[in-house]
Amino acid sequence: MPFYAVANGFRVGIFDTWAECQKATNGFPGARFKKFNTREEAQCFIAANKPATSSFSSMDSSLASRNFGEQKFYAVVKGDKPGIYTSWNDCQQAIGYHSFPKFRKFSSLDMAEAFLNENVVANLGRDNRKRNLDEAKEEPKRMAMDTGDDIPTVYTDGACSNNGTTDAGAGYGIFWGNGHTDNVAAPVSGTPTNNRAEYEAVCVALEQAKVRGYKALKILTDSKLLVNSMTKWLPGWKRNNWKKSNGETVLNRDLLERIDGMTTEIDVRFEHVAGHAGIHGNEMADALAREGARLYLQAKRRMK
Repeated sequence: MPFYAVANGFRVGIFDTWAECQKATNGFPGARFKKFNTREEAQCFIAANKPATSSFSSMDSSLASRNFGEQKFYAVVKGDKPGIYTSWNDCQQAIGYHSFPKFRKFSSLDMAEAFLNENVVANLGRDNRKRNLDEAKEEPKRMAMDTGDDIPTVYTDGACSNNGTTDAGAGYGIFWGNGHTDNVAAPVSGTPTNNRAEYEAVCVALEQAKVRGYKALKILTDSKLLVNSMTKWLPGWKRNNWKKSNGETVLNRDLLERIDGMTTEIDVRFEHVAGHAGIHGNEMADALAREGARLYLQAKRRMK
């Protein structure tokens, strides 16, 4: 079954048919949409492609008035058809018979989009709450077998906008598989840099692996710095009191020590994969990481 994701249109959300997608996008300036094979991919696409400014504000004022007027906007995060709707009747139909619906009414499209995108990735994989822990453990194992191995496999990634500036915002993503309850999109702790985001993603993934009792784990990442740090440079840094060969202090020592400590309990294999090359797990981790960076900037703005 295809899933049509509309990130920018008259209605933002996931649709079951091409006709619904066309209705939500035809005639909308700068419409952005795409078809996917899974709902999780569609959700990540929406979260990663939200316009920097509201599409509503960029429209011609007469067009905006004609299409929206004084309508309310109902954002459905959890329901049969997550998305944004302009009537209570449509909202009720979108909620359907979902056991734990989550929705809210807003007075503007911008606020509805913000609510939807803030919640959509955080809810990846949480719909099937009745699945027991043993079944949840098997999911990453099946994913690992797809890579020709029989140990749990996870994709990690970091993202940072305006890296190295005072306006930086960074986040990390962890992807265990479609619909997995341990998928994560979160802002970094400490200084917001891309490298710190890469390291923190691994820290959290290893902590998740410990909780699940894994004795081995394969971590796939597009960061050569991360792979080289853990497989080549770390022993020398420790011998030199966390100094590089040029005398500079190694950055992010706190995270590197956390990772190093957990590798004594778990047999970790770090492998590099090409970034932005269509590798499903890497693309999903990237989308989650970018959502984490967005959440960092959102929290930063609220603190001002």
